[in-house]
Amino acid sequence: MQQRRARIVDLVLERGEATAKDLSQALAVSGATVHRDIEVLVDEKLLHRRRGVVLAPPEAQVQAILAYRLRSEMPVKIAIAQAALPYVADARTVLMDDSTTCLPLFEERCASGETVQIVTNYVRGARAIGGLPSAEVHMLPGLYNAKLDAVFGAATIEAVSKWHADVAVFSVPAVSDGRLFHLLPDSAEIKRAMIAAARTKVVLVDSSKIGRTGPHVICQAADIDVAVVDARAPAGEIQVLRDAGVEVVIVKEVNS
Repeated sequence: MQQRRARIVDLVLERGEATAKDLSQALAVSGATVHRDIEVLVDEKLLHRRRGVVLAPPEAQVQAILAYRLRSEMPVKIAIAQAALPYVADARTVLMDDSTTCLPLFEERCASGETVQIVTNYVRGARAIGGLPSAEVHMLPGLYNAKLDAVFGAATIEAVSKWHADVAVFSVPAVSDGRLFHLLPDSAEIKRAMIAAARTKVVLVDSSKIGRTGPHVICQAADIDVAVVDARAPAGEIQVLRDAGVEVVIVKEVNS
């Protein structure tokens, strides 16, 4: 049921809007089932409904809803995380932001091996990783955002600046023409602070986010060292990253 509802969200987000009949045909399920799913998704504010049409929420709202982010493109996120594992395998101190793409990476890294200090603003991430054998989690201070289950603000930025990490690992919702963007100013600010505090910068980004822009520039491509993407990423955007000196790791096609 959850997978079906996640697929409904994905379909509406891809198309911009859809009718219940469209979704019923695409998923090969009854109209009654789709109507029940839509009711739940509208109540959860993952979708909007107007005059019989189901609509995608504004992009900023999608990024701000943790429930959607946690179940969006998960097979791709897991594959990207696995490809990024070598970049944190020997790290002793790592900065991790509130990106859901990072969770599979650190869950695997912290399951065994040498202890790694993980410094994060992500409350859910701290809970998920904190009990693992090789994790030593340092929770950053700040103003709590319940929708993102993370902390932000001046206290968070100041605390990040006091660390020097081997690696910063983060994700972004938009990459275009050699720049990384975010839709939320607080999220952009925390990513910039982590980039400044780490020796090696690794961005994890699935292809649905490449070619998009946003109102807040996080950094230039030249400011990062490694980008891990999936095989559907546009070749032109990949070349722009490489021309900027970024090591681009392309994950093989994933059935999502």
